[in-house]
Amino acid sequence: MGVYKNRRLNIFILVFSLVILVIFILLYFEYSAEKREERAMRYYYEIIPVIKLSHILGTDIECNDEKGNKWIIKADGNMENIVYEYTLDYIHGKTSSLVRYRIIENKNTNRYIKNFNANMRDIRISGIDGVGNTIYPKTISEGERLDSFTECKDLNDLIEYMKKINKDGGYYIDELDTIGLDGSSFEGKITYDTGKGYEKVITEYGSITLNQLLKNDYSTDDY
Repeated sequence: MGVYKNRRLNIFILVFSLVILVIFILLYFEYSAEKREERAMRYYYEIIPVIKLSHILGTDIECNDEKGNKWIIKADGNMENIVYEYTLDYIHGKTSSLVRYRIIENKNTNRYIKNFNANMRDIRISGIDGVGNTIYPKTISEGERLDSFTECKDLNDLIEYMKKINKDGGYYIDELDTIGLDGSSFEGKITYDTGKGYEKVITEYGSITLNQLLKNDYSTDDY
């Protein structure tokens, strides 16, 4: 009788141990999946300013994975959606590593950076805000409450600038997406300081976009 009871006890202990082991394994995989998703989404939000910038610049993006595979996302593709799909593939275990991305410079890149530097330095926006206050001419950095602008010497500088985060937690590239009066959605008078003792009026009443800051040379009459 005692042997029978011991056998039942041993079986119970074995079954109980297996149940506990299964629970721990399930919890481990659940935790691992959560950490995998957390890591993937953190990386996605860190890389998305680069993807947005590439789209505006009209450049291709080089992709690579941990196995050494390389491929290209073309400039005319839906870059943000493609990158999001790659991120989901990693979260769901379809790929073993996150994809790395690099902007491929083209013939326009340096010219766009030069335009951006000049426009951030020389454009002024002024006007009357929504409550009737007069907003005197401000640079884009002043109006958007960004750090004092420092010239971007190359593409890496431009990328790092766009990835900067303001006091409200927004990426600079998003703050500069559409620029209005004094950091608002209100339109204003936009001028370009030529450095020759006079200013050029870009628009008497309007806003300006990051696309324009990069692609338009307002020092000429051909923009």
